[in-house]
Amino acid sequence: MKGTGRGRTAMVAAAGISLGLLSGCSPTSGPVAAPSVSAASTSAPAASPPGPAASTPAPAASTPAPVPATTTCLRVVVLGYSVQHRAISACERGTPAGVALLVVGNLHGDEQLGLGVVARLRAMPVPAGVDLWLVSTANPDGTTARRRTNAHGVDENRNFPYHWTFSATSGPRVLSEPETRALATFLKAYRPHTVLIFHSPLDAVDYSEGADPAAVDYLAAATGFPARTLGARPGELSGWYNDQPWHPSAITFEFARTASSAQLDRVSRAVLKLATWRRHP
Repeated sequence: MKGTGRGRTAMVAAAGISLGLLSGCSPTSGPVAAPSVSAASTSAPAASPPGPAASTPAPAASTPAPVPATTTCLRVVVLGYSVQHRAISACERGTPAGVALLVVGNLHGDEQLGLGVVARLRAMPVPAGVDLWLVSTANPDGTTARRRTNAHGVDENRNFPYHWTFSATSGPRVLSEPETRALATFLKAYRPHTVLIFHSPLDAVDYSEGADPAAVDYLAAATGFPARTLGARPGELSGWYNDQPWHPSAITFEFARTASSAQLDRVSRAVLKLATWRRHP
């Protein structure tokens, strides 16, 4: 959704999400007491090996992937905190009044190749007119433990309202987890035009769950990954976000089991190309 930076800030503030500004990134007051975050120089996590999706029990192999060491954010937004009280933060880069693209490095803690893409995007020049938001991980507890689920044993990508069905890892109810509530609150307040979520190891850009097929085709061509229909799953973030009344587009990007540094570089460049292309939706 297009809009001015001022209008988006008002929506985010109204939702109770703390904003960190460039000068020290001290968040404003609100329901979430956020720590100070330095936006000028923040260490970027190295890409780590991904883990299996629900349908693939075998572990993934390790993939070394050097990443940039510093980042410059216009501001940092603290979306909320995990079960174990780790901050979930978003770095804004580019043009605040531009067309917004949110990139989520991972939802499953053992699928970590997307973190390498986010780290690269923190240091790459952002095209004019693009409002780029970067969430390294929406599951910091699982990522720290290299575990698919959060600290409650809930699969965050089965906890969103999209055709939610109770299961052993769905959580007791829709948005029962602090991580999914934080991400959903931010998305509903800020309404980015496009959301890209990284997973592995199914090796595809996914048409499923209402993703814009033109955007899927564009991203597949730019990255060299195949575009495929992987099928809808209950409680997924992409399906829920694509179902919102402001007609956004959320895309699931599945790496294979491993990715080289060159592949991560190419995917990062493709994300920025997609962002440029999406300036004229």
